[in-house]
Amino acid sequence: MNDSTATQTQSAYTGPDWEPGVGESRPSNRIYVNLRCGDIAETSNKEREGFAPETTKNLAGTEYHFFAKKHPHLTGHVVDIKWHTHTLKNGTTLTGWNIFIDVGGPKLFVLGVGSQDQPYARLMATLPGVNFERTVRFVGFMGEYKNRPQKVLLLSQERDAAGEPIWLQPRTQAKWLSRSIIDKLKHGEELTEAEEKNVSRGKDGKFNKDYPYINQKPDGKWSFDLWESFLFEEMNEFVIPNVQMACQARGYAEPASTEEPQPEMPADVTSAPAAPHTALTDEDIPF
Repeated sequence: MNDSTATQTQSAYTGPDWEPGVGESRPSNRIYVNLRCGDIAETSNKEREGFAPETTKNLAGTEYHFFAKKHPHLTGHVVDIKWHTHTLKNGTTLTGWNIFIDVGGPKLFVLGVGSQDQPYARLMATLPGVNFERTVRFVGFMGEYKNRPQKVLLLSQERDAAGEPIWLQPRTQAKWLSRSIIDKLKHGEELTEAEEKNVSRGKDGKFNKDYPYINQKPDGKWSFDLWESFLFEEMNEFVIPNVQMACQARGYAEPASTEEPQPEMPADVTSAPAAPHTALTDEDIPF
């Protein structure tokens, strides 16, 4: 698929690794963290020592009230990645990736990135470029896009001369194939510079129809199916095996655990959940 296939070359960076750690934390064999409030945080539906009240709101206007203990970063070796599925009492099914991170000592942090989280696809597109034999720094925060809050998750394996993180970039770029681009291609019309950036071409310059485009359907809505399926397969066929090989190369042995606590999920709500990907409007499209 020419430029649609993520390269399998590991990072060539040879500078000092990030030191594993998250700062102060409660002791546990498994500590589940997520991006519910934008930052990487331990969350609870009940008040706990060291946790502060947080409130978030989804696209449908439903408010969630919970407690969170935020971490400015989560840094260590990725030792496992697993697909996670959880069904709430109201029937809502939550899915996503659980990333197991060894930050040193007995604590194994599990960072959950849900399939409805904004960083979901970007994370999958970035992980093929990670050298899992080295530490990775994860930083989450609440950014803004078109005057709306947006969760951001960034990864780093190297620092600049000032010691600041250099963020890893996606190895495969999302390309948005609109109906107007399709019509222009059919009629041999010239594309604008912005439109051309969303078209994959082969070495012969011809349109590459096999790229995993985010497609605009005839009704005007957008389908992420091809794009997310491609990234999902990359995770299973390339990223996860790389994690396993890196653990073997480092001689990593997972700390013994006497129990397997489950991540605390959001409380059930009675109003409608956030709109799915396919309900995005034109204002959500980045061109």
